[in-house]
Amino acid sequence: MDGSDRTTLIEWVEWPYQRPTALTIDMDENVLYWVGDLYPACSSSTSAIRTVKSSITSNSAITCITLLGLLLMHIISIGQMDNHPCVDSCSHLCLLKPGGYKCACSDDCATPCNESIHVTNTFGCTNDPSLYFIDTHHIKCIDLESSNQTYVSVKTVRSDIIQGGAIDIDHRERMIYWSDNALWTISRMSLVTGDTEVIIRHDLGEVLALAVDWESGLIYWTDFTFERIEVAKLDGSYRKTLFTTGFYSPRGIAVDPVHGYMFWTDFGFDYPRIERADLTGDNRQALVSFGLDWYYQFHPVNVVIEYQTRLVYWIDKYNNYIDYADIDGGNKTNLDYIGERFNPVDLALYGDMLYWADWPQFQHSISQQNAAGEWSDVQLWSSHR
Repeated sequence: MDGSDRTTLIEWVEWPYQRPTALTIDMDENVLYWVGDLYPACSSSTSAIRTVKSSITSNSAITCITLLGLLLMHIISIGQMDNHPCVDSCSHLCLLKPGGYKCACSDDCATPCNESIHVTNTFGCTNDPSLYFIDTHHIKCIDLESSNQTYVSVKTVRSDIIQGGAIDIDHRERMIYWSDNALWTISRMSLVTGDTEVIIRHDLGEVLALAVDWESGLIYWTDFTFERIEVAKLDGSYRKTLFTTGFYSPRGIAVDPVHGYMFWTDFGFDYPRIERADLTGDNRQALVSFGLDWYYQFHPVNVVIEYQTRLVYWIDKYNNYIDYADIDGGNKTNLDYIGERFNPVDLALYGDMLYWADWPQFQHSISQQNAAGEWSDVQLWSSHR
């Protein structure tokens, strides 16, 4: 009811064309009713009240009845307002969505107003914030609010992944995106409805990083196999290749819609670096260079952005350091050394906490650290292969 996901349920394409004049919904029975004045099964002096399950577009029932001049109708159901999510929820407009509601601002809003979406993730973790991650065969999530050093709430979202690659989430639309490097696909799933679709399936290599630009409705990814960076709309349409040259091993990627930048890592043997470009693909430059001919001395695998402080964080799988610099490449600083015998593969940031994933030979784990460099030594999740 916030205006998103507009869909045509029923369309008349053959004569006689119906002219529906009244419409209502039975909430309890999940049935949609409407009045059509030109249906061949009814006489010219009667109209047809038609019904259809609101989630189905065929096999509707027809009732012929004399309804001259009927323009509006409505079903009243006792108890429709019980536990309504909009009661005392928003300061201005409360617009319903599947699984929840959206607090919206009017066009002529004169008092302070902040828009926000409140949707229950039926197919994911129900509380925010939550950390979503992918391993070889699963997508899981961790409820960060209820997790501590002795208890972690982990929920399996999907268990049909063949070879998990990358994952990102569109928090506004409650949609997760992931790559499967055995099927060579990028897919997405609604955390509200569970609806799943493959959005990219052709001419795709090993995708190890995805980044959703929630402001523009775009998804960016690095292709490790074909050494390129691409972008498409969130449904996979209008796909475009942005960069195809100057790569050795493109790996992590992050987008900054606030300032209009994208950042990515390349751990090439002779020129490991972190690069930056406009989200349009223009003005490409090396943001942080680790020097020529180091040969495995640096191996930046993933990058995240702190929008308010304008800092770029990355994790290095060779020297096991988490480092950061400002978005112009200055003030490069070692945040902390995560320790030996780790194989870090990914990095995430929420608030003042950094989360990094470890992928050693026999065990996967996720740990957290304060972004100010205060090591908390908390392992959120661990799983033997």
